[in-house]
Amino acid sequence: MKKVICLLLLMLAVFCLAACNDNNAAEPDPSQNGADPNQDIVEPPVDMLTIGTVYNASVVNIRAEASTEGRIIDNTIRGQMFTVINYDDANTWHQISYRGEIGYISAEYLYVNQWEDNQAVTIATVKETVNIRQNPAETAAVLIGALKGEQYMVTGEDDGSGWVKVSYPDGMGYVSSAYVDVRQTTINEAVN
Repeated sequence: MKKVICLLLLMLAVFCLAACNDNNAAEPDPSQNGADPNQDIVEPPVDMLTIGTVYNASVVNIRAEASTEGRIIDNTIRGQMFTVINYDDANTWHQISYRGEIGYISAEYLYVNQWEDNQAVTIATVKETVNIRQNPAETAAVLIGALKGEQYMVTGEDDGSGWVKVSYPDGMGYVSSAYVDVRQTTINEAVN
């Protein structure tokens, strides 16, 4: 009987030691299973949008076909943005999405950029005709005249000086903050 009790106690001790060793087991070395511990984590691909911004004219026609003979669907003003479909920089016309329809704008009047889907942007919408100037001063050289309703990307917000720095296809300039409404949005929401 003593032999059976000793054997049971021995088995219990072995079992306890085995359980303790499993709890104190070291983390496996990733290099042992072929993984490189220095390898960068791969981020999922970012969806990109192709956005065209109207420029080079105050008013531009949106046409039903890619031709000056195409029926005019509507017109739009400088600074308006549209999603470009099947972009090819060799095209003389760009296919756009316009109010649920397909339309075309001459490449001569559409500045095209790539944007991350839902990228945060700050937009300045012109409240009344105003000049975009080379420097933040009323006496600075005029770069372009901006008409009511035109939109520009803000690259520097009013720091108390009364001026907002904006970009347009040909460069950057300053507009008096009294003449624009500035809003935070996403590129998706800024597109017509």
